[in-house]
Amino acid sequence: MTMNGQINANFITTGLLSSNLVRTGILTSEDGSTWFNLDNGTFNFKNALKWYNNQLLINQGIVTIDKDKIRVNHGSTDEYSELGADGLKDSGDMEILIT
Repeated sequence: MTMNGQINANFITTGLLSSNLVRTGILTSEDGSTWFNLDNGTFNFKNALKWYNNQLLINQGIVTIDKDKIRVNHGSTDEYSELGADGLKDSGDMEILIT
């Protein structure tokens, strides 16, 4: 405690801290690569899996799942395959084989 009766949270030592005490804000890993935003529901797991802009992004956007479709981007090109309510489509010359 400080001289004016305030608690300095930088020096709290605890054996067990219950997560039900956390109500709002952003929980962040020490290196900043993983975080949960409790205010808007977004999260990021080391850019391998994230929820952002109402989309679930897997492996840095290679697979995108949203309310309308599942889209797979093919490498670093502009080519993609997409499965939505209107069926399966691709961005151009891709051959789609369904077995």
